[in-house]
Amino acid sequence: MCSDYFQLLSDELVVFIFQQLDSFSLFQCSHTCRRWRRLAAEKRLWERLSQRLPLLRIEELFQGDHRKACLHRAFQQKYPVNRILTTLKDSTIVTCKPDGTDIHIVAKANSQESNFKQPCWDPFGKSILFTYFHSFASHICVVVDSHGKRKELAVSTPPFYYLWLSDGHYFTFIAEHGAAPLCLYLSTVLDEIALPVELCGLNTFFFDTCSHEDYLVAHINGDTIALLNLKSIIRYHSSSHQESHRHSSKSTTTARDKEIVGNEHQVILSDHAGYFAAPQWISNKERGDFILYLEKDDNIPNREGLQADRLLLCKVNLPLLDIEYRRELGMFLGRKAFHMTSHMKYISILEESTTQVALPNVQNPTRLQVYRLDDHWNKELIVFTKEYIWNEGCIKSVCIQQFQGVRAFQWSPDYEKLLCLVIQSLEEEGREESNHRGGGRRRKWESYFLVLDIPQQSIYRYPNLILSSTFVCNFLPFFDQFIKSQTFWSPHSDAFCYVGQHENAKRYGIEEEQGLFVQYLFQSPQLLLRNVEYATWSPL
Repeated sequence: MCSDYFQLLSDELVVFIFQQLDSFSLFQCSHTCRRWRRLAAEKRLWERLSQRLPLLRIEELFQGDHRKACLHRAFQQKYPVNRILTTLKDSTIVTCKPDGTDIHIVAKANSQESNFKQPCWDPFGKSILFTYFHSFASHICVVVDSHGKRKELAVSTPPFYYLWLSDGHYFTFIAEHGAAPLCLYLSTVLDEIALPVELCGLNTFFFDTCSHEDYLVAHINGDTIALLNLKSIIRYHSSSHQESHRHSSKSTTTARDKEIVGNEHQVILSDHAGYFAAPQWISNKERGDFILYLEKDDNIPNREGLQADRLLLCKVNLPLLDIEYRRELGMFLGRKAFHMTSHMKYISILEESTTQVALPNVQNPTRLQVYRLDDHWNKELIVFTKEYIWNEGCIKSVCIQQFQGVRAFQWSPDYEKLLCLVIQSLEEEGREESNHRGGGRRRKWESYFLVLDIPQQSIYRYPNLILSSTFVCNFLPFFDQFIKSQTFWSPHSDAFCYVGQHENAKRYGIEEEQGLFVQYLFQSPQLLLRNVEYATWSPL
């Protein structure tokens, strides 16, 4: 007799049964097996559930993605996460509520040799993914779910740049492959043993995933922008894995196999990729799927030693895995970072006058500009007319079109506010020092956060601070990649978190050590925890 009677039912009958479930129960079914995951992803199920629930503004945030909107509301009702994930100085990982209470230990460091790095939430705030460094030669990817259950994946070299796929079943990361360059990998939380799948054997550094389908765009080999079909790659490796079990032997992937995988499952968007910058995948209900990336134009000469690149918006036809059209959004110099909001109304573009790929020098001039887009992709520069400086407590009339000294930025979940980190050098008169003949000026660094409120065309400037070394060394150089999996904004877009120390630290209750702060837009910063190295807010 059959031990699993559901195997005897057709797909249509199973989907009919799924129609009787609520959002959260359907989500749990999708974690049961591969067949149920496929059937639970049927769009008609989520459209039906979406019609049962009252209309909320959250539908706009997910651009008509009924499944993601339903799950967002279901998780907020059943498990309102709204927690901050932090790494302490001894590498212990904890979570807490936005007021600093209800501290929960995710992973406790038990020795100096063992430490945890790069924690990040899954798309629903249900699981936490991080790297466990046991020794110089031992690195493990660890996934801890809301019940404390752990799943481990051993890798030969340290992984970094974790990025979950939208369903929370798969995640991607980058790691070295022996003596080879950085490779892009895919792993899953569905299997008991989460074996990594090599997506690209070429040097990969920046990538982004589609918010509703299993596709990925990557900047590979320094000169290529490629679109990868993860569904096809997953099916290929699943069939290979099943075939190896059928023959009771270990699977071996030859160079010929890798070449076939690459040719069948990827499309080259450009073989003249621009200066290192993270491409962005944009999914919009009305307009479809787009990829934003840089492309070098050999006909455009470099200016003052800075490479000039064109910023292109590429319309993608996913069913055909083809390109419908491209639109040029402008030409920019030096190192660039950019981000377009999902509703495709705003775009922020940061230019840095440097030829360096990593470790930006705060002495390099930068320029951040924020644009409003119309239906034909024409840009209108947003001018900010009011500035609120927290220390002075008053509103000033200003007229600012571009911001100098911005080193990183991130849009709020409602896409109405832009968080900016400013780090710039100031020169002031100094006394004569033995290593400076004739005295002169000494240099001082100033760092603070700005929030640009787009609808109000207002700027909020917060107190000067000293950032944690982990943030400066790990996050800041490649922030445009990290913000795809890490958020400092609260789910309600009314506050942001950061780790550092204020210049007037005693006012906020700390002496020397740095702490975790929460900054509500119209309040004083609140100190939650001490001895913290890094923090990120839950997506829900």
